[in-house]
Amino acid sequence: MDVGLLFAMIIINAFVLLVEHLLQESDINSKTIPPKFRNVNPPETQPKGTPIKKIRTENFLFREDFAINTWGMLIFFPLIGYSFKSFLRLDGDWVLFFAVTFIFFLIKMQNDRDLKHQPSWAFPGKGKMLLNGFIHTLYLSVNMGMMAVCIVKVLTYFSTDATCDADVIVFTIVGSLGCLIISVADNNSHHSKINKVGTKVHSPI
Repeated sequence: MDVGLLFAMIIINAFVLLVEHLLQESDINSKTIPPKFRNVNPPETQPKGTPIKKIRTENFLFREDFAINTWGMLIFFPLIGYSFKSFLRLDGDWVLFFAVTFIFFLIKMQNDRDLKHQPSWAFPGKGKMLLNGFIHTLYLSVNMGMMAVCIVKVLTYFSTDATCDADVIVFTIVGSLGCLIISVADNNSHHSKINKVGTKVHSPI
């Protein structure tokens, strides 16, 4: 196993996570999106010394509301990136990669811009996309392209006499299944329930 490559993939994905977090905080500070918490009893309406009570902002999704934006970015996507770098040898790999990346990007972008979910840190309104929305959609699309190449390579390995390192196979399987499981979990959590206006939330993947 190439420890240096795995560490590099973790750093790259952690950097993207940090950028998205900082952009979200910037959007909150500029009031482009609402704050994560709101005061239940604003100080000006309460007797002096009354503790301020805060609750989570309803009907708005923040980046950390989805497990795939934390565990996925720090664990499973780095595994996919590691396998992709290890697999990438043939021109056909690039064709599949760019095809899946492009198609996924178009589909997800259209779906999010139509706001077929609750307003979020990336797409706060119908037809409205923030910089975070573009970055995250592109990030997910690239990872879906890499995952497609890795899955095809592993299936080819099991169906032919091709050789492959065990760690690459394990990382592909764990990374792909991990992303699938936490994406389904996100959909089945309270984030995917019908909100007050009847809008269904979807997973970021």
